Amino acid sequence: MRRTGPLLFVLLAVGAATLTAQDPPEPTRVYAAYYQIGFSDLEEWIGIWNEHTSPLLQEMVDEGMLEGFGAQMHNTGGNYNFRQAMRGGMNTNFDAAWNRLLERLGERSPEAFARTMEMIQVHDDEVWNIDTMETDAAMEWKYFYDTMFQVGYADLASFATMFEETFGETLAQARTDGLLAGWVTESHNTGGGQYNWKVILLFDEWDDIDDVQARFFAAAPLSHPFWGMFRAHRDELWEAVPAGM
Repeated sequence: MRRTGPLLFVLLAVGAATLTAQDPPEPTRVYAAYYQIGFSDLEEWIGIWNEHTSPLLQEMVDEGMLEGFGAQMHNTGGNYNFRQAMRGGMNTNFDAAWNRLLERLGERSPEAFARTMEMIQVHDDEVWNIDTMETDAAMEWKYFYDTMFQVGYADLASFATMFEETFGETLAQARTDGLLAGWVTESHNTGGGQYNWKVILLFDEWDDIDDVQARFFAAAPLSHPFWGMFRAHRDELWEAVPAGM
């Protein structure tokens, strides 16, 4: 499933990046879109997202078409500088949601819609299965640390089990200690590149990222079997989209 227009919107909601205020069913899939926007245009792009697109997506959550949405902007790593997504269940029709979003955006904000189309340089999108979501719906977070792995498909189940057995208690303790706002694990569904499993760590403070990383390597030094279970990996750091831009 590939699109060429501005899907304007990821895992959590904009602003301080809270989960949507309502209590929707727990999502099982996320349709994530990635955009390269000229950095001189990024502030304008985010302003359009906040003013025009975010309210439309909230309407779609209220109508039951989506279970959530959100956006992040680039901090470190990766090829794109804006990330956005729709969240839903196995029965969510992302094609229909996409078409409704573009239809309403074009009808209600035609100038803003046209401008976003002009600002897109490169775009890609992916669908991921949400396997676990350990985060408080009322918790706010600022940083979104996305670690992707390339795992042999025959080994995916054992890899997920190894991750939980190796790092589950470490993550839970880091959250108890206030270092971690939560975490999510996802497995590949559709689209994207070479990676097929990921863990997303949510942070409130920049300094906490290094502290949690240190705990990871304490739980599993490089001699641990976990580090031999994947063929490649990639890290990207995203941050919450400012509400006032």
